[in-house]
Amino acid sequence: MFVETLALQAVIAAGRQVASGRRRVVIQQDFRDAALAGELRDERRITRSKYLDRIGVVASFESGLLPISEGDTVLLKPMLMVVTDKDLVLLASEIGEDVLSEYARLPRAEVTSVRVLDADGNPAPEGLVHPRDELDPALSGTFVLGLDLADKERIGLVFRSANGAGEVADRLARFVAGGA
Repeated sequence: MFVETLALQAVIAAGRQVASGRRRVVIQQDFRDAALAGELRDERRITRSKYLDRIGVVASFESGLLPISEGDTVLLKPMLMVVTDKDLVLLASEIGEDVLSEYARLPRAEVTSVRVLDADGNPAPEGLVHPRDELDPALSGTFVLGLDLADKERIGLVFRSANGAGEVADRLARFVAGGA
């Protein structure tokens, strides 16, 4: 109680000194920036929420990394898979991004298969996709969640583990015609 009282008295004293002009106020930049960033994140969350309501979201889940070419490099952007009545929509999962930008919109009825592939494009072994031991070092690496469409187009999302790709493939399979 004594420490709390001193702290409160010190705050009151500092407030009096600021009010009388005897002390100059400096707001710590990091705190102010963090507060503004927090407000912006909240606004973006609300905007995203309204957008998801407007497009009729049935489900949404993190869905891997979308490779985007930028010159001689490839940017791996975390994606959110949004399931609507008719489509699968890829949005940036980061709230710091433009929360309304769609990176892809795929008709659910046209997805003919969902597969987990290794970095060479071959089917990943079932033991890696649905492991008994999730601490197995063979589970990490580069894997691709491949979606084949009726028009022969293929979409891929990158994962750092076969198990992660397998979990998303299992979720996604519930929402598309060619699920398994």
